[in-house]
Amino acid sequence: MLSRKLRLGAVAIVLGALTLATQVVSPTFQEYRRNTRSLERMQVFHAALRAATLVSAERGPGNSLMGDDNDPDSPYLARLQTYRESSDLALDELGRALSADSDAAGEGAPEALTLVRQRLAVGRREVDRVAALPRQARSPEQIRQAITTMFTVVDTLVPVVNACGARIIENDNKLAGPVILARLMGDLRENAGRIGSLLVPSLVTGQPMNTAQRHGVNRLRGRVEQLGATLEQHAAVVLHDDATTHLMEQVQRRYFGAALDLVDEVVQASLAGRVYPLTAGQFTERIVPDFRPLETLRERVVVLTMQRAVAARDAARNSMLLSLAAVLASLLVLVAILVGADRLVFRPLLRAKREIVELAKGDLREVPPPPARGREVTALFEAIGVLRQRQREALVRDKERQVLSERLRRQAETDALTGLLNRRALEQFGEELSHPDSAGMAAGLILFDIDYFKRINDSHGHLAGDRVLQEVARRVQAMIRGDDILVRYGGEEFAFLTQASPGRDALRAKAEKLRAELQARPIVTEDGVSLTVTCSFGVAEVLPGDGAWLRLFQAADAALYAAKGGGRNRVEVAEPIE
Repeated sequence: MLSRKLRLGAVAIVLGALTLATQVVSPTFQEYRRNTRSLERMQVFHAALRAATLVSAERGPGNSLMGDDNDPDSPYLARLQTYRESSDLALDELGRALSADSDAAGEGAPEALTLVRQRLAVGRREVDRVAALPRQARSPEQIRQAITTMFTVVDTLVPVVNACGARIIENDNKLAGPVILARLMGDLRENAGRIGSLLVPSLVTGQPMNTAQRHGVNRLRGRVEQLGATLEQHAAVVLHDDATTHLMEQVQRRYFGAALDLVDEVVQASLAGRVYPLTAGQFTERIVPDFRPLETLRERVVVLTMQRAVAARDAARNSMLLSLAAVLASLLVLVAILVGADRLVFRPLLRAKREIVELAKGDLREVPPPPARGREVTALFEAIGVLRQRQREALVRDKERQVLSERLRRQAETDALTGLLNRRALEQFGEELSHPDSAGMAAGLILFDIDYFKRINDSHGHLAGDRVLQEVARRVQAMIRGDDILVRYGGEEFAFLTQASPGRDALRAKAEKLRAELQARPIVTEDGVSLTVTCSFGVAEVLPGDGAWLRLFQAADAALYAAKGGGRNRVEVAEPIE
């Protein structure tokens, strides 16, 4: 009965949640998020386009100022200041937008904008420097250099604009058309502006255009014609209303007509060797207004796209809210169904779950039985009670086994007389040292035994010998570091293992210190006999690795025997181990 109720409840909840959440709520929520991101990224893209346009437009009054007399009251000076302030405000706005966009920040856009500001400052200083010279002292090279530095600013900003547009397309490829169209018109505006800037040095100095200028103008002119053909195709697809048609006609008449005709007029005058028909300032004042239809068209494309993004976001939000309302209505139905089963199934199961979880955590306290909720629930809690009792019994047995196991382990690894680790424990450390994958610092081993220990046993008895072993172990244990290992290896033999050897010389010094300490203070037996005890020491060092323990022990053992053979009560150090 209980299983059937649980299955029916689980099926109803799972099917309802999956059906509503997956098929209704989730798609509408994703659509809302996508449209919201599109709008946010379009706003950043808009700010980037505006900043690029204003920085590019700043070249116009700058070019005019470099072509004007060095007059502090020049109208071009005030106009340049206004343009620069507009550029700075646009860059500030773009900086705030990029900082708020985590994707742009992660791709390094704020850092690129910092570089734009730095290069813009350099370009402005260069323009101001040339403008401060007397007009007759300004050479074409100086003017071209100033213009080139301003070109570099836009070149640095263009990747930021492109990255902003790419993030829009990545989020929603349906916006690729407007984004590409806006970037296309930005390229047209910049290329035409650069054509005009290439003519400025000659207009300022009155000199004919050189070969590089002509090639540059021709190259940019060809690029403008290619972009113009592409613009006409994309505009017809993206926007097809009367206002757009009117703006496209103005672009054709003024940008591709009047502006480029003015460029041709200046180029023809240069080729014919005639006096230029206008100054740099007059040229700028005539050509810049013809760029405005293109800028207006681009602004319209961006604004209309943003308006469509707002409408799409609002529609997705409304759809999401309707979906949520449907989900809530369905949940109310589910709640009505679950309330009836709550007292019979869910509450007892939740309590059973809590009790089982507490059992798993080791809480074995008695819990009062729940109110009667049917035979199945009663049987469930009786089973939990049986499980609790068996857990208590198992816990008692586990503790007894742990105590016994620990006692046996200590007995197996501990020397009963001295309380030190025994040979078995030392060999376990040695196995770790010899593991093929072991690496790290060198290990050091000091083997030592008590000189003439058999005489002590023979002359004073085994109790005196035991006293000597215990006192030697106590004194040496007091002189070693906490992470070093002291072992009674055999009858009167001891081993001192350090797994982070300080070096052979330091090990020798340590052994000498132990030897001197043991010799300096006699050991008094239980019978009051004072015995002077000396020890012989063998020292070795090895790096961890396959077979390291055997080599280390053999080297230290050989050094110990050398110490005994050399008269005892001395320290011998083994040669470095390969």
